[in-house]
Amino acid sequence: MKKMLTLLLAVLLLLAMATGVATAEEPLKIGICVMSWNSNPIFIDAGNRLRALAEEEGYELFEKELTTDTVITTLETFISADCDIVLVQANQAPDAVASMMDRFADEGITVAVYDSDEFTDYACVAYSATCDNYTAGYELGKAAAEWANENIDGHVYAGVINRESNETFRFRGIGIEDVPDCNL
Repeated sequence: MKKMLTLLLAVLLLLAMATGVATAEEPLKIGICVMSWNSNPIFIDAGNRLRALAEEEGYELFEKELTTDTVITTLETFISADCDIVLVQANQAPDAVASMMDRFADEGITVAVYDSDEFTDYACVAYSATCDNYTAGYELGKAAAEWANENIDGHVYAGVINRESNETFRFRGIGIEDVPDCNL
């Protein structure tokens, strides 16, 4: 996950260079909306690095915490702000994100999609990153089970929070549950 975000930040930089729209008078504007942007340690680290890069390069950064209730409003804010590039974690509200793709294309906004591979056919999408969420869940469950089996006597009670809230979490949850001999 952390490697994927590092790759994503590198891609944002490449997209920034490739768009060629930034000038001394008009800095490149990047909009980013990711769930848990302000609370997940991985995203906090990515945000800190992205802010440092934006300051160093003179980019203007628009950051929003993604929620399923505000995704369209957030993406419309990026359009109104004349963002050149938008990074969106599309698995939270894929239908809402899809409904905005024509507007991004009409406005000439380059889009990078995180945690979904549903959007690669849209002309405005220059980058899409995701992982095999079942395998990610399986490996997470396997590591948790190994630790629990080595450190705790008896049965361990565990649960998967938000498993049914979207397809990404559902497949990760199934992967966790499929770990054999884990005493969970």
